[in-house]
Amino acid sequence: KSTALERIDDLTPLLDTTIKLSKDYILHAALMPATDSNTLGSANIISKSGNRAANIPLTPGVYYKLVVFKTTGGAYVTEKLYQRGSETPILLDGGVNYTFIAYSLNLNTISNVLNNSFSSMTLSTAILAVNNDPDLLFFSGTKTISGDADDYLGIVFKHKFNEITTSIDASSTGYTIVAPVKASFLTNKSTATISFSDGTLVRSGGAKSTNISFPNPIPTNTTLITSSPTLFNAVS
Repeated sequence: KSTALERIDDLTPLLDTTIKLSKDYILHAALMPATDSNTLGSANIISKSGNRAANIPLTPGVYYKLVVFKTTGGAYVTEKLYQRGSETPILLDGGVNYTFIAYSLNLNTISNVLNNSFSSMTLSTAILAVNNDPDLLFFSGTKTISGDADDYLGIVFKHKFNEITTSIDASSTGYTIVAPVKASFLTNKSTATISFSDGTLVRSGGAKSTNISFPNPIPTNTTLITSSPTLFNAVS
């Protein structure tokens, strides 16, 4: 008999292993890949001669930061903290190629991470440090500003930490799940830094335990339970 611990997708598992629980039961565990991103649409980035506002569509109330560097030489230009729905203009010189860095914790509150200043850094030296497993969203792109018309910057935020949803399927055992399930990931890193120049994420800090949240109480007569998504700062 077997109990399956898996996410069911038509994809090749990243991890596929079997653990013997007793002489009658084994646990089959499969980790399946998935992709996800937040498409935010177009940012209206206007040169000084244009004198118009930057407007990046995002869930109303969510805070995010936009940092601008000159692509050639990497000199810092400006940065702004935005809350979706109350944006103010960002003005840039026309005829210049800029590198745009945007990041968010996907929250409607301001954290110290969003208050970081990058004015003393260049594109090659700028890094962002985070901890406590935030839903870190990150974007990097380049654009030459025309100076005489609206310029649009298409932003697609990428989730930089893994998000794992765990399902326990006991249907093949002939039994239902009756007791609350307690489980955790044991190798979650506590901190990470991301480089603005190439988006490289470096995980650091000691390993910590992160609980997996399953429904409690368990629904009656069920053979399948699925956890809430768990953010996981570790190599896939």
